[in-house]
Amino acid sequence: MGEKNKVIFVSILLLLVMLWVLPTSMKSSSPLKLGVGREETEKKLHVEGKLPDWLTGVLVRNSSIPVFQDGKQISHKFDGLAMLHGFAFDKGNVFYTNRFLKSQQHDAVFYKGMAQYKGFASEPSLWQKAQDFFSYSDHFVNNASVNVFKYGNQYVALTEVPLPACFDLKTLNTLGSFSYLDSLPKSKCWESAHPHFDASSNEIVNFLIEFGRQSYYVFYRMEEGSSSRKVIAKVPVDMPSYMHSFAMTENYLILTEFPFIVSPLDLLIKNKPFIHNFTWQPERGTRFIVLERSSGKIVSKMIADAFFSFHHANAYEIKNRKGIVLDLVASPDISQMPSLFPQATSILTKKSKWKRRLMRYHLSLDKNEILPEVMLERDVEFPRFDDKLDGKSYRYLYMTIADDTSTEFLKEKTTGLVKFDMLTKQIKIWSRMGCSAVEPIFIASPDAKNEDEGVVLSVVYDEEKNSSFLLVLDGQSFDEIAQAELPGHIPGSFHGQYFSESVFVPQK
Repeated sequence: MGEKNKVIFVSILLLLVMLWVLPTSMKSSSPLKLGVGREETEKKLHVEGKLPDWLTGVLVRNSSIPVFQDGKQISHKFDGLAMLHGFAFDKGNVFYTNRFLKSQQHDAVFYKGMAQYKGFASEPSLWQKAQDFFSYSDHFVNNASVNVFKYGNQYVALTEVPLPACFDLKTLNTLGSFSYLDSLPKSKCWESAHPHFDASSNEIVNFLIEFGRQSYYVFYRMEEGSSSRKVIAKVPVDMPSYMHSFAMTENYLILTEFPFIVSPLDLLIKNKPFIHNFTWQPERGTRFIVLERSSGKIVSKMIADAFFSFHHANAYEIKNRKGIVLDLVASPDISQMPSLFPQATSILTKKSKWKRRLMRYHLSLDKNEILPEVMLERDVEFPRFDDKLDGKSYRYLYMTIADDTSTEFLKEKTTGLVKFDMLTKQIKIWSRMGCSAVEPIFIASPDAKNEDEGVVLSVVYDEEKNSSFLLVLDGQSFDEIAQAELPGHIPGSFHGQYFSESVFVPQK
């Protein structure tokens, strides 16, 4: 049978399968419901306290809105529908807008009553797989529910698959997919949702994983105003690791390759959600791969004891440039995340007394040695700092911090915020019983003379009131200076960014 006839045969077979599963797959057995209220447009929020007059930009947070059926959540918390939440500041006021990202997954839920779509920890129905086979297009908008960023003059929502989704900063309306004008993969690959921006060179730096018979870690840069990704380095790898983020300094790029790996063939032939194909192999250790930014050359590979991490904090070079300081939030293994990794309950690195902690790794490039240092022995996550210091020496880090104490009437543990001094290791904490804060975002004051002069923004869920509020803390004292009540609850909020551009037309 010729190749052309084979293609026709397979196409007809898939079409028959589609017709067979269509009657039972097109509609859910009962209506789907979403874990969020209505969409708002520039709703003025009541502010208690006082916002700084210089705060005139927009905070945009991305979230994963859960899908329910018959009172049960049927979407994984990482795979709910993407919703953008905008907080626009103007003359001491704050205005709230929220919009669903109009993705193909959004359309499946809203217009077809289907919630079996492909995601990070979810697998699509047979019908959806067949439909994707016939109708895949680069113009589809992906369910980008992880992060937001600015690519040139375009604002984009990000997830771990290309393509980014563009949105309007004022209205948060979806504008379509961001079009990469290059030959790098645009589908069937993995791309980090945590790019770096180098203000000195005005370029975005990120990496993707190109899966294949020979897989590659591909680092690229994208110049200001360009839509073309230019390759910095292609690192061949047989068993790629899941790495949610990476580190960058002035002269180096660092991959922290955890022993959580996948066979590319499994992604192709096994009918599992993406992340469920990965296996934890602690005997491999965690490997740091250091590359030179200018040439893409690997300058060092070092192996440490096995650990896992979602989020790097920052990294910078020591003065003599013979070493790198790298900070991240580490877990001893994947055992703390059984809802995400089913294998976590049976495969452990070791019985550990700690869940997460802030770690610093001193990487010696001339000696090829690693010196680990525990910076904070607390359950912290979502590290943020002044973005202008990305890849540079810094002192202050802001994170969420979980309270291990809980009461019988509280369903969720209290999650507060912490300001950590990397020099003195002193901490300042904001917390409130029954409240859960999300990733803190630091915004520097325009006339700041010290690194921590500015404000810290977070969104907090109050379990007793079943609603959320915008929290504003002073960056230095870490005292609350303002809060603004929201009309409802913002579930599943992961990451966000503050954009300094005002969306309000100045009055003459």
